[in-house]
Amino acid sequence: MSTIRKRVKNKSIKKMKGGKFPTDEELGNDNSESKDVLIYYSLGLGCNGINLQRVKEDVAEITGILLENVLIICHKNSSAIKSIIQTYSGNCPLINSNFIRGFTNSVKKNVKIYNKIYLFGHSFGGAIINRVAEELNKSLDDSYLEKIQFATFGSIYISKAIPRINIFNYMAIGDVASKCNGIIIDPKDIELEKAQKLIDSNTMDIDLKYKKHSDYNIITCCFYNNNEPACLNMKKSVFGNNAEWIVHNKYNILIYYLFRNLTNDIDKVLKNDVDRVQKYDYSLDSNSIISTSIKRKRSLISETARKLIPTNSIDI
Repeated sequence: MSTIRKRVKNKSIKKMKGGKFPTDEELGNDNSESKDVLIYYSLGLGCNGINLQRVKEDVAEITGILLENVLIICHKNSSAIKSIIQTYSGNCPLINSNFIRGFTNSVKKNVKIYNKIYLFGHSFGGAIINRVAEELNKSLDDSYLEKIQFATFGSIYISKAIPRINIFNYMAIGDVASKCNGIIIDPKDIELEKAQKLIDSNTMDIDLKYKKHSDYNIITCCFYNNNEPACLNMKKSVFGNNAEWIVHNKYNILIYYLFRNLTNDIDKVLKNDVDRVQKYDYSLDSNSIISTSIKRKRSLISETARKLIPTNSIDI
């Protein structure tokens, strides 16, 4: 796993402009040596302010696949903010979107080339993945869909119309994104059925307790740090308070394990993987795989929301 970065050209990701989905060359996938596994990782609001090349390298090293087979997707802030407001209002985001159309066409092309494709997304990136899943659900044969696994983490939009898609939407209790989807769960009212022990980069024990729901393939979950729960009661603020945004950015360790095992299903994470990860100093952190700062996200949403939502009671 340590030779991944030496085997490929260290080609920086070009910043994406406008609303078009980037080309293979812009994503760094124009001349891949391997056609085994391809990963699309779609980031959330503010991703254009971080080092996308570093995220790409992190994912490649963790999964052990070639660098050019990791495609980092970052859409513009204005679309993210509009989508958050649309979903909170009960509407489907990214309708008639050239970006979604281009993303869908990219997957449809590559699923005929690669043996396995993974589409992961956090926050607004999760909404993009759900929208692409809707389009693929309508247009791809089962033989191709069987090659694709989808997973989202704190997605601001969860589709209700993708029965043919292999997807899990992970939603931490108290995550601000649950408000966009109308999922309000009091942690006192839920029995989390399963537990998975994870270990972070400082070898701190993290228990992920979770429950799978048949409705829309949602997995509600709560992280426990040394037996202390990190899930919260939801507050009345429209776009979330600081605590709810902190929960929204708690998925790093879960994303790491799923990438490490190349699966979208937490049930399939190898039990002995905790032994291996203690010896592996991975570089995922709040400045990398889950993109931008809580303060910046809230300020971006606040600025636009106050213009688009006619109310005097918005508490961002």
